[in-house]
Amino acid sequence: MKKPGFHYSPPIGWMNDPNGLVYRDGLYHLFYQFHPDDIIWGPMHWAHATSPDLIHWTDLAIALSPDSFGYIFSGNIVIARESYGEDIRKDDLVAFFTHHDRQGFDQKTSRYERQSLATSSDGGESWRKFPGNPVLGNPGETPDFRDPNVFWHSPTQQWIMCLSVGNSAHFYRSSNLTDWEFLSAFAYPVENDRLWECVSLFPLRNKDTQETQWVLLQSQTLQGPQNGSGTQYYVGHFDGNSFSLDRHFEDYLVKNGAVWLDWGPDNYAGMTWENTADEPEKKLFIGWMSNWMYADKTPVANWRGMMTFPRELTLGTINERPHLFVEFAEQIGSIRKQEINVNESLVDRHKLDLPKELFTQGELELEISGLDNATLTLEFGNIIGNKFTINYDPQVEHMTVDRSLARQNSIDDTFNDVSRPIDITSKNGRLSLHILIDRYSVEIIANHGEVAMTYLVFPDEEFDQLFLSNNGTGKINLVGQVFPLETN
Repeated sequence: MKKPGFHYSPPIGWMNDPNGLVYRDGLYHLFYQFHPDDIIWGPMHWAHATSPDLIHWTDLAIALSPDSFGYIFSGNIVIARESYGEDIRKDDLVAFFTHHDRQGFDQKTSRYERQSLATSSDGGESWRKFPGNPVLGNPGETPDFRDPNVFWHSPTQQWIMCLSVGNSAHFYRSSNLTDWEFLSAFAYPVENDRLWECVSLFPLRNKDTQETQWVLLQSQTLQGPQNGSGTQYYVGHFDGNSFSLDRHFEDYLVKNGAVWLDWGPDNYAGMTWENTADEPEKKLFIGWMSNWMYADKTPVANWRGMMTFPRELTLGTINERPHLFVEFAEQIGSIRKQEINVNESLVDRHKLDLPKELFTQGELELEISGLDNATLTLEFGNIIGNKFTINYDPQVEHMTVDRSLARQNSIDDTFNDVSRPIDITSKNGRLSLHILIDRYSVEIIANHGEVAMTYLVFPDEEFDQLFLSNNGTGKINLVGQVFPLETN
């Protein structure tokens, strides 16, 4: 089976959550949850790949393998600011991860997950597990005690660990990366039945207010924005001890419910890169492009799983509420093969004359106007009738995505669902869409980062056409550029 053109996928086996994202000496490091012996989930390792540009990846040796403490679950990597004893040296890469005791899990004990670390002094080529593992034991309040995310908090001069604990985030502190003290917990609402995973916390300077605020990400396997998995975010303040919500953000949560990083079904467990020297307004992010409702059912051969295209996260304001904007990383521009200008006036249904290669690996940047009295449909399809459809109704300001006809044989009932309506506000009858198409995926960003949507799609034959439809009474004007993209 062919591989994706410009999205990372494993060389063999099963892949899920990204782990240990760090930039060092001109290379982006991507570690991830990996089962090398099958294309379904199993004993978890950390696999390792590097890239100079976030597009062309080199697969390296497995970094961490299961041991007597258990499987190697998710975590992150930091760079040691100084030496901490004989086992952690200044400038070492320090990987934090969860040891998942599978025997304890099978026996339904309450302490089968604990936090451990490993170090590398050669840029991630080889790893030494810390002899004092685990560095943080499970207190037994809940068996779900995992996914450490560690960072240096400059204002208080201490290391902070965020941890997913049941339906909440817990915060710990340390002066030496090995001895950890509990600080506080955060959950919203305080009583909720959602299992939180892959919690992370980072500061961003709001580009509209210039205030530095903190963004907390948490992923959950069920009850996502469509069906199944999703990643929620919160914006607030962190003082080195506890996290509290921004007042305007909390007011919005009370009135509207969860705010999602991605409103599609296929962006889960994502995290941001460490040490990228980002501006204070930007973080670089990647997620696992799948959903636990059908992750083990996707129609593949000797590999399963892929990552989203990397994205840039920035913080801005909408109606006084802080809002996380999501846009594709600028590196996408480096693989554009040619630019094709689009200028269309649409009163009914029209097929765009575009090269076939665009529908295998391509990019569309479209500005749409005249939506006051019109509705818009974009239909990607092929000659055998596979369809992937994006519908936008400006009267109710809702977008829906339908992949139920994208292949003849159903993968899963959840996979075939038409999406729940996604709120997208047109601006004076205008809408922007930035779309990436790869062999098995469609990623959509609306209104310059206000809303992101990620979808796996497995047509029986590759898409090779795009129809635009106007189902209203007005005329839609559509201008922009499309770019066939180079492949790996």
